[in-house]
Amino acid sequence: MKNYLKLILLLSIALIIKSSFAQISFSTYSLQAIGISTDNDKKISGELKAFLNRESEDIILEPTIFYNFKQHDYHQISVGIGFSARPFAEIDGVNGLTIPVQLEISPIEKVKNFSVLMELTPQVGDNFSSEIRTLWGIRYTFR
Repeated sequence: MKNYLKLILLLSIALIIKSSFAQISFSTYSLQAIGISTDNDKKISGELKAFLNRESEDIILEPTIFYNFKQHDYHQISVGIGFSARPFAEIDGVNGLTIPVQLEISPIEKVKNFSVLMELTPQVGDNFSSEIRTLWGIRYTFR
């Protein structure tokens, strides 16, 4: 199962890298996670979050594919699907399916590369257990 998880994770990362031709964004979600995402000006984009504030075997990686709704002057809404995994854990490291909803706000008119993020993420885990996670953070896009 561990090799299967690593294969899924590598394929997800490859898909995200393949779709990132022009823009890459770096995000930080308070003190919980960091993220690298692809061009969210396109309809489909990807993001890889890493929750690094824990023991090494408990590090969580979360690849996600997003559908980006029409971008407005100061905000954009995106909905995605992905999964949460602990690839360095000794036992089965899949935490569950994630369905994040992101609101990205660009508050400064002259600095569109900088934005504020708010995310609400339902997560469905083993035995259909569920939880809802909220994250907030900042993103800088290299254009």
